[in-house]
Amino acid sequence: MATSIGASSALRVELPTGTLTVHATPDSAWPLERLLDFAARINPRRGFLFVSRVLGRHIGARPCDMNEAWEALVDRLPDDLPGPIAVVGMAETAIALGHGVYRALHRRRGDTEVVFGQSTRYRFERPLLAEFSEDHSHASRHFVYAPLEAGVAESLRSARTLVLVDDELTTGRTLLNLQRALEPALPQLQRVVGVALTDWSGGAAEFRGPVASLLRGERYFEPRADFVCPPTPNVSSTDTLRDSLLPRNDGRFWLSEPVRLPSELVLPVVQPNERVAVVGTGEFVTLPMLVAEALEQHGVSVWCHATTRSPAFITHAMRCREDTFDAYGDGIPMFIYNVSVAAYDRVVVLYETPELPTGHAFLGQIPVQSLALGGMT
Repeated sequence: MATSIGASSALRVELPTGTLTVHATPDSAWPLERLLDFAARINPRRGFLFVSRVLGRHIGARPCDMNEAWEALVDRLPDDLPGPIAVVGMAETAIALGHGVYRALHRRRGDTEVVFGQSTRYRFERPLLAEFSEDHSHASRHFVYAPLEAGVAESLRSARTLVLVDDELTTGRTLLNLQRALEPALPQLQRVVGVALTDWSGGAAEFRGPVASLLRGERYFEPRADFVCPPTPNVSSTDTLRDSLLPRNDGRFWLSEPVRLPSELVLPVVQPNERVAVVGTGEFVTLPMLVAEALEQHGVSVWCHATTRSPAFITHAMRCREDTFDAYGDGIPMFIYNVSVAAYDRVVVLYETPELPTGHAFLGQIPVQSLALGGMT
């Protein structure tokens, strides 16, 4: 249950785990209800979850709305950022967001080298650039790998601006951890800025750089005294090497150009007037988003979703959940939220693995088309 507090912009949300109170500042670029909803985490370290309406993960998001958010975030970045610029998106939730911000910034800064990388929870037989921790996460360990291409590596070494992208800012500790991990690899660095859809730090973030956001405010959480968190699943990736996912590179090994749809990719065939969900899997979300974007440009009613390793209670923004399999073979539980026969007529699920994983079928009551795109570069 969510209730407004008086005539102010404060909102109180009663969750199974406790009471979340949020207060958005009047100068926020977008209203709260356009950006997010709320849910309860199954996590003893943090009992609440901000559920974004424009990430395309837990709640279906139209590609056009996602793109509008990316452009609006870049609008709020400082105009004088010195190049080259390195943009980093945070796995898993902010990968498509990070690439979207990068794509918008790359287009606008045509005279400046802009490169993109993302963190990952997976190991590869490639040089590691940095490792850092996301302390409140279910899977806290992140890796950032060195670029594969010499030209991109040189742009990164000479970068004077670092742009760190996450879906939300609360304490700012994760961005600070990432900044500190990357700084030794960026000897020319002069500016560090953060990008987040929502900034709930209230000006007290541990990350001290400027933050571009669409909504700013404060949040307070009071845990319920009688709440006992159920056992949480182990959702940490193993140290198994994932080189079978190569040569596909959507940002794990840095990009100097935004990802584009492969010319050999045939778009899924859908029927007129169908409501279609395009579902990415885990960290594989950028290419699925581009597939959804292409379908939308052909007049299809399409929304982006993605599977996630984050367990949450079915309440508030989380109206339904399908427990699904781990496409990467670690055996960890994965979930898909808010995809049901009431919401969609067809589901397209995309994988970055070279072939469809065993047991890939799910959501049996809805027609599902599954595509393995691991062989495309």
